[in-house]
Amino acid sequence: MFMDERYSWPDNNKIFEAIPDSFKNEGAIILNDDINLDFSQNVIKRRQAIKIVNEEGLSYFKSISLPQNFDITQQNTPYYKQGRFSKRLIPYIYEYKIKYFAARIIRNKVITEIPVKVTTNKVYWVKNDGERIYDYEYIMNFEDLQVNDIIEYAYKVEIKGSYDSDQFYVNDYFPKLNTNLTIKVVAPGEIKESHVVLNHNIDSAVYTRVDQPSNRYTFQNHTYKFKHLNAIKYPQNSLAGKTLPHVTANIYS
Repeated sequence: MFMDERYSWPDNNKIFEAIPDSFKNEGAIILNDDINLDFSQNVIKRRQAIKIVNEEGLSYFKSISLPQNFDITQQNTPYYKQGRFSKRLIPYIYEYKIKYFAARIIRNKVITEIPVKVTTNKVYWVKNDGERIYDYEYIMNFEDLQVNDIIEYAYKVEIKGSYDSDQFYVNDYFPKLNTNLTIKVVAPGEIKESHVVLNHNIDSAVYTRVDQPSNRYTFQNHTYKFKHLNAIKYPQNSLAGKTLPHVTANIYS
């Protein structure tokens, strides 16, 4: 359905890190999560691999919705929403276009690329003046997924405007073995030392920043690597959320 670009899996003999005993009672384990937020090109890429351990994990990952919400402080707190907004998890994005989406299942060490059944749900947002903005939620269904499978998906999207809250958390509802987060922003050259990307409670992460100056701008490349992130299952709010590792991409200030 989304064939503006074709995705080719770079590895046909995928090997994952061994799962620690402390994670084996979870419904699912996120083995790898690679997130690339390129705000200099208005492009987002994600590739995620998940081990399905039991029926809880199967139910949770039987499908995923795009746009994805990276801000877990907004996922379980309907207290500030009303009506049909109260259960909506997808973020508001001015324009969101899927360039490719691919998925494959690893079952008994056999890798099989699978077709993805796509359904849509028409939603709307309300502007400050009361006008409705209509949008679509894209639901990617993995119909053949089973317990003990590994589901791996990858996608690329183009966006316009801010990405909802512009807050990106690295923890998730299930534990994560390996997380790689890359953020690329462009800043005016004369303020290249400013903090366009703000780090919150991530001192223990492996973090690097590389600046690439050009004539009028400076491209800032921020890279984070996390290991063995615990599951976060309590109902979040803004106070609790501030204690978790996350990044603010303050790209419009």
